[in-house]
Amino acid sequence: LKAEKEALGLYVSSHPLKRYKEAIEQYSDASIGDLPEKLEDAEVLIGGIIDSINRTTTKKGKPIAYFTIEDLDGIAKCVIFEKKLTVLNDLLHPDEVVFIKGKVSFRDTEPSIRVTEIITPEDMEKIVEKKSPRNAIIRLEYSQINDEILARLKEILSANKGSSPVLIKFEIPGEKAVTIKTSDRFSVSLNESVLSEIKNLVGEDSLVSQSV
Repeated sequence: LKAEKEALGLYVSSHPLKRYKEAIEQYSDASIGDLPEKLEDAEVLIGGIIDSINRTTTKKGKPIAYFTIEDLDGIAKCVIFEKKLTVLNDLLHPDEVVFIKGKVSFRDTEPSIRVTEIITPEDMEKIVEKKSPRNAIIRLEYSQINDEILARLKEILSANKGSSPVLIKFEIPGEKAVTIKTSDRFSVSLNESVLSEIKNLVGEDSLVSQSV
């Protein structure tokens, strides 16, 4: 994908943000397409991929960094000034998927973002989970209730320990669904890995989450 972007100026066969789509939609409070409608200095949190980094200095010799962030809506210019750059420089890498927090600026003809924070997807999950733990509800149809699937489900949960309680909803045709809460030792981190693994195991619509 990187080679496609370098050669053609755009992604053709897929997009590197595709696997992060759910997390970006869940954690972001704006998309790049929303920026023109924002007010000057409005604070936004956007998930995307970093590109075109230019570290340089101002006329006064102060370090400054310019880069672009791309989400599934478009591309926006970003700037990090000296004080924030001291803290954020080590998090600024090309082709990295991150969440950026900052303030919208209209100094140019199009909106840009003055960045105050860069947050990795993993850290974002921890922040959100800590603030608002969510139940993980796994729906299993009658045909899926077997030793093989339950054993694999146990493996996935054990490998992704976190603070979100896990409930399993058994759906039996012609009868009321039964929901049971698993042991606290199976509480899980609702990260991209566990979301993907559970959906691959028991179906795309099998996992939902709700506030505790």
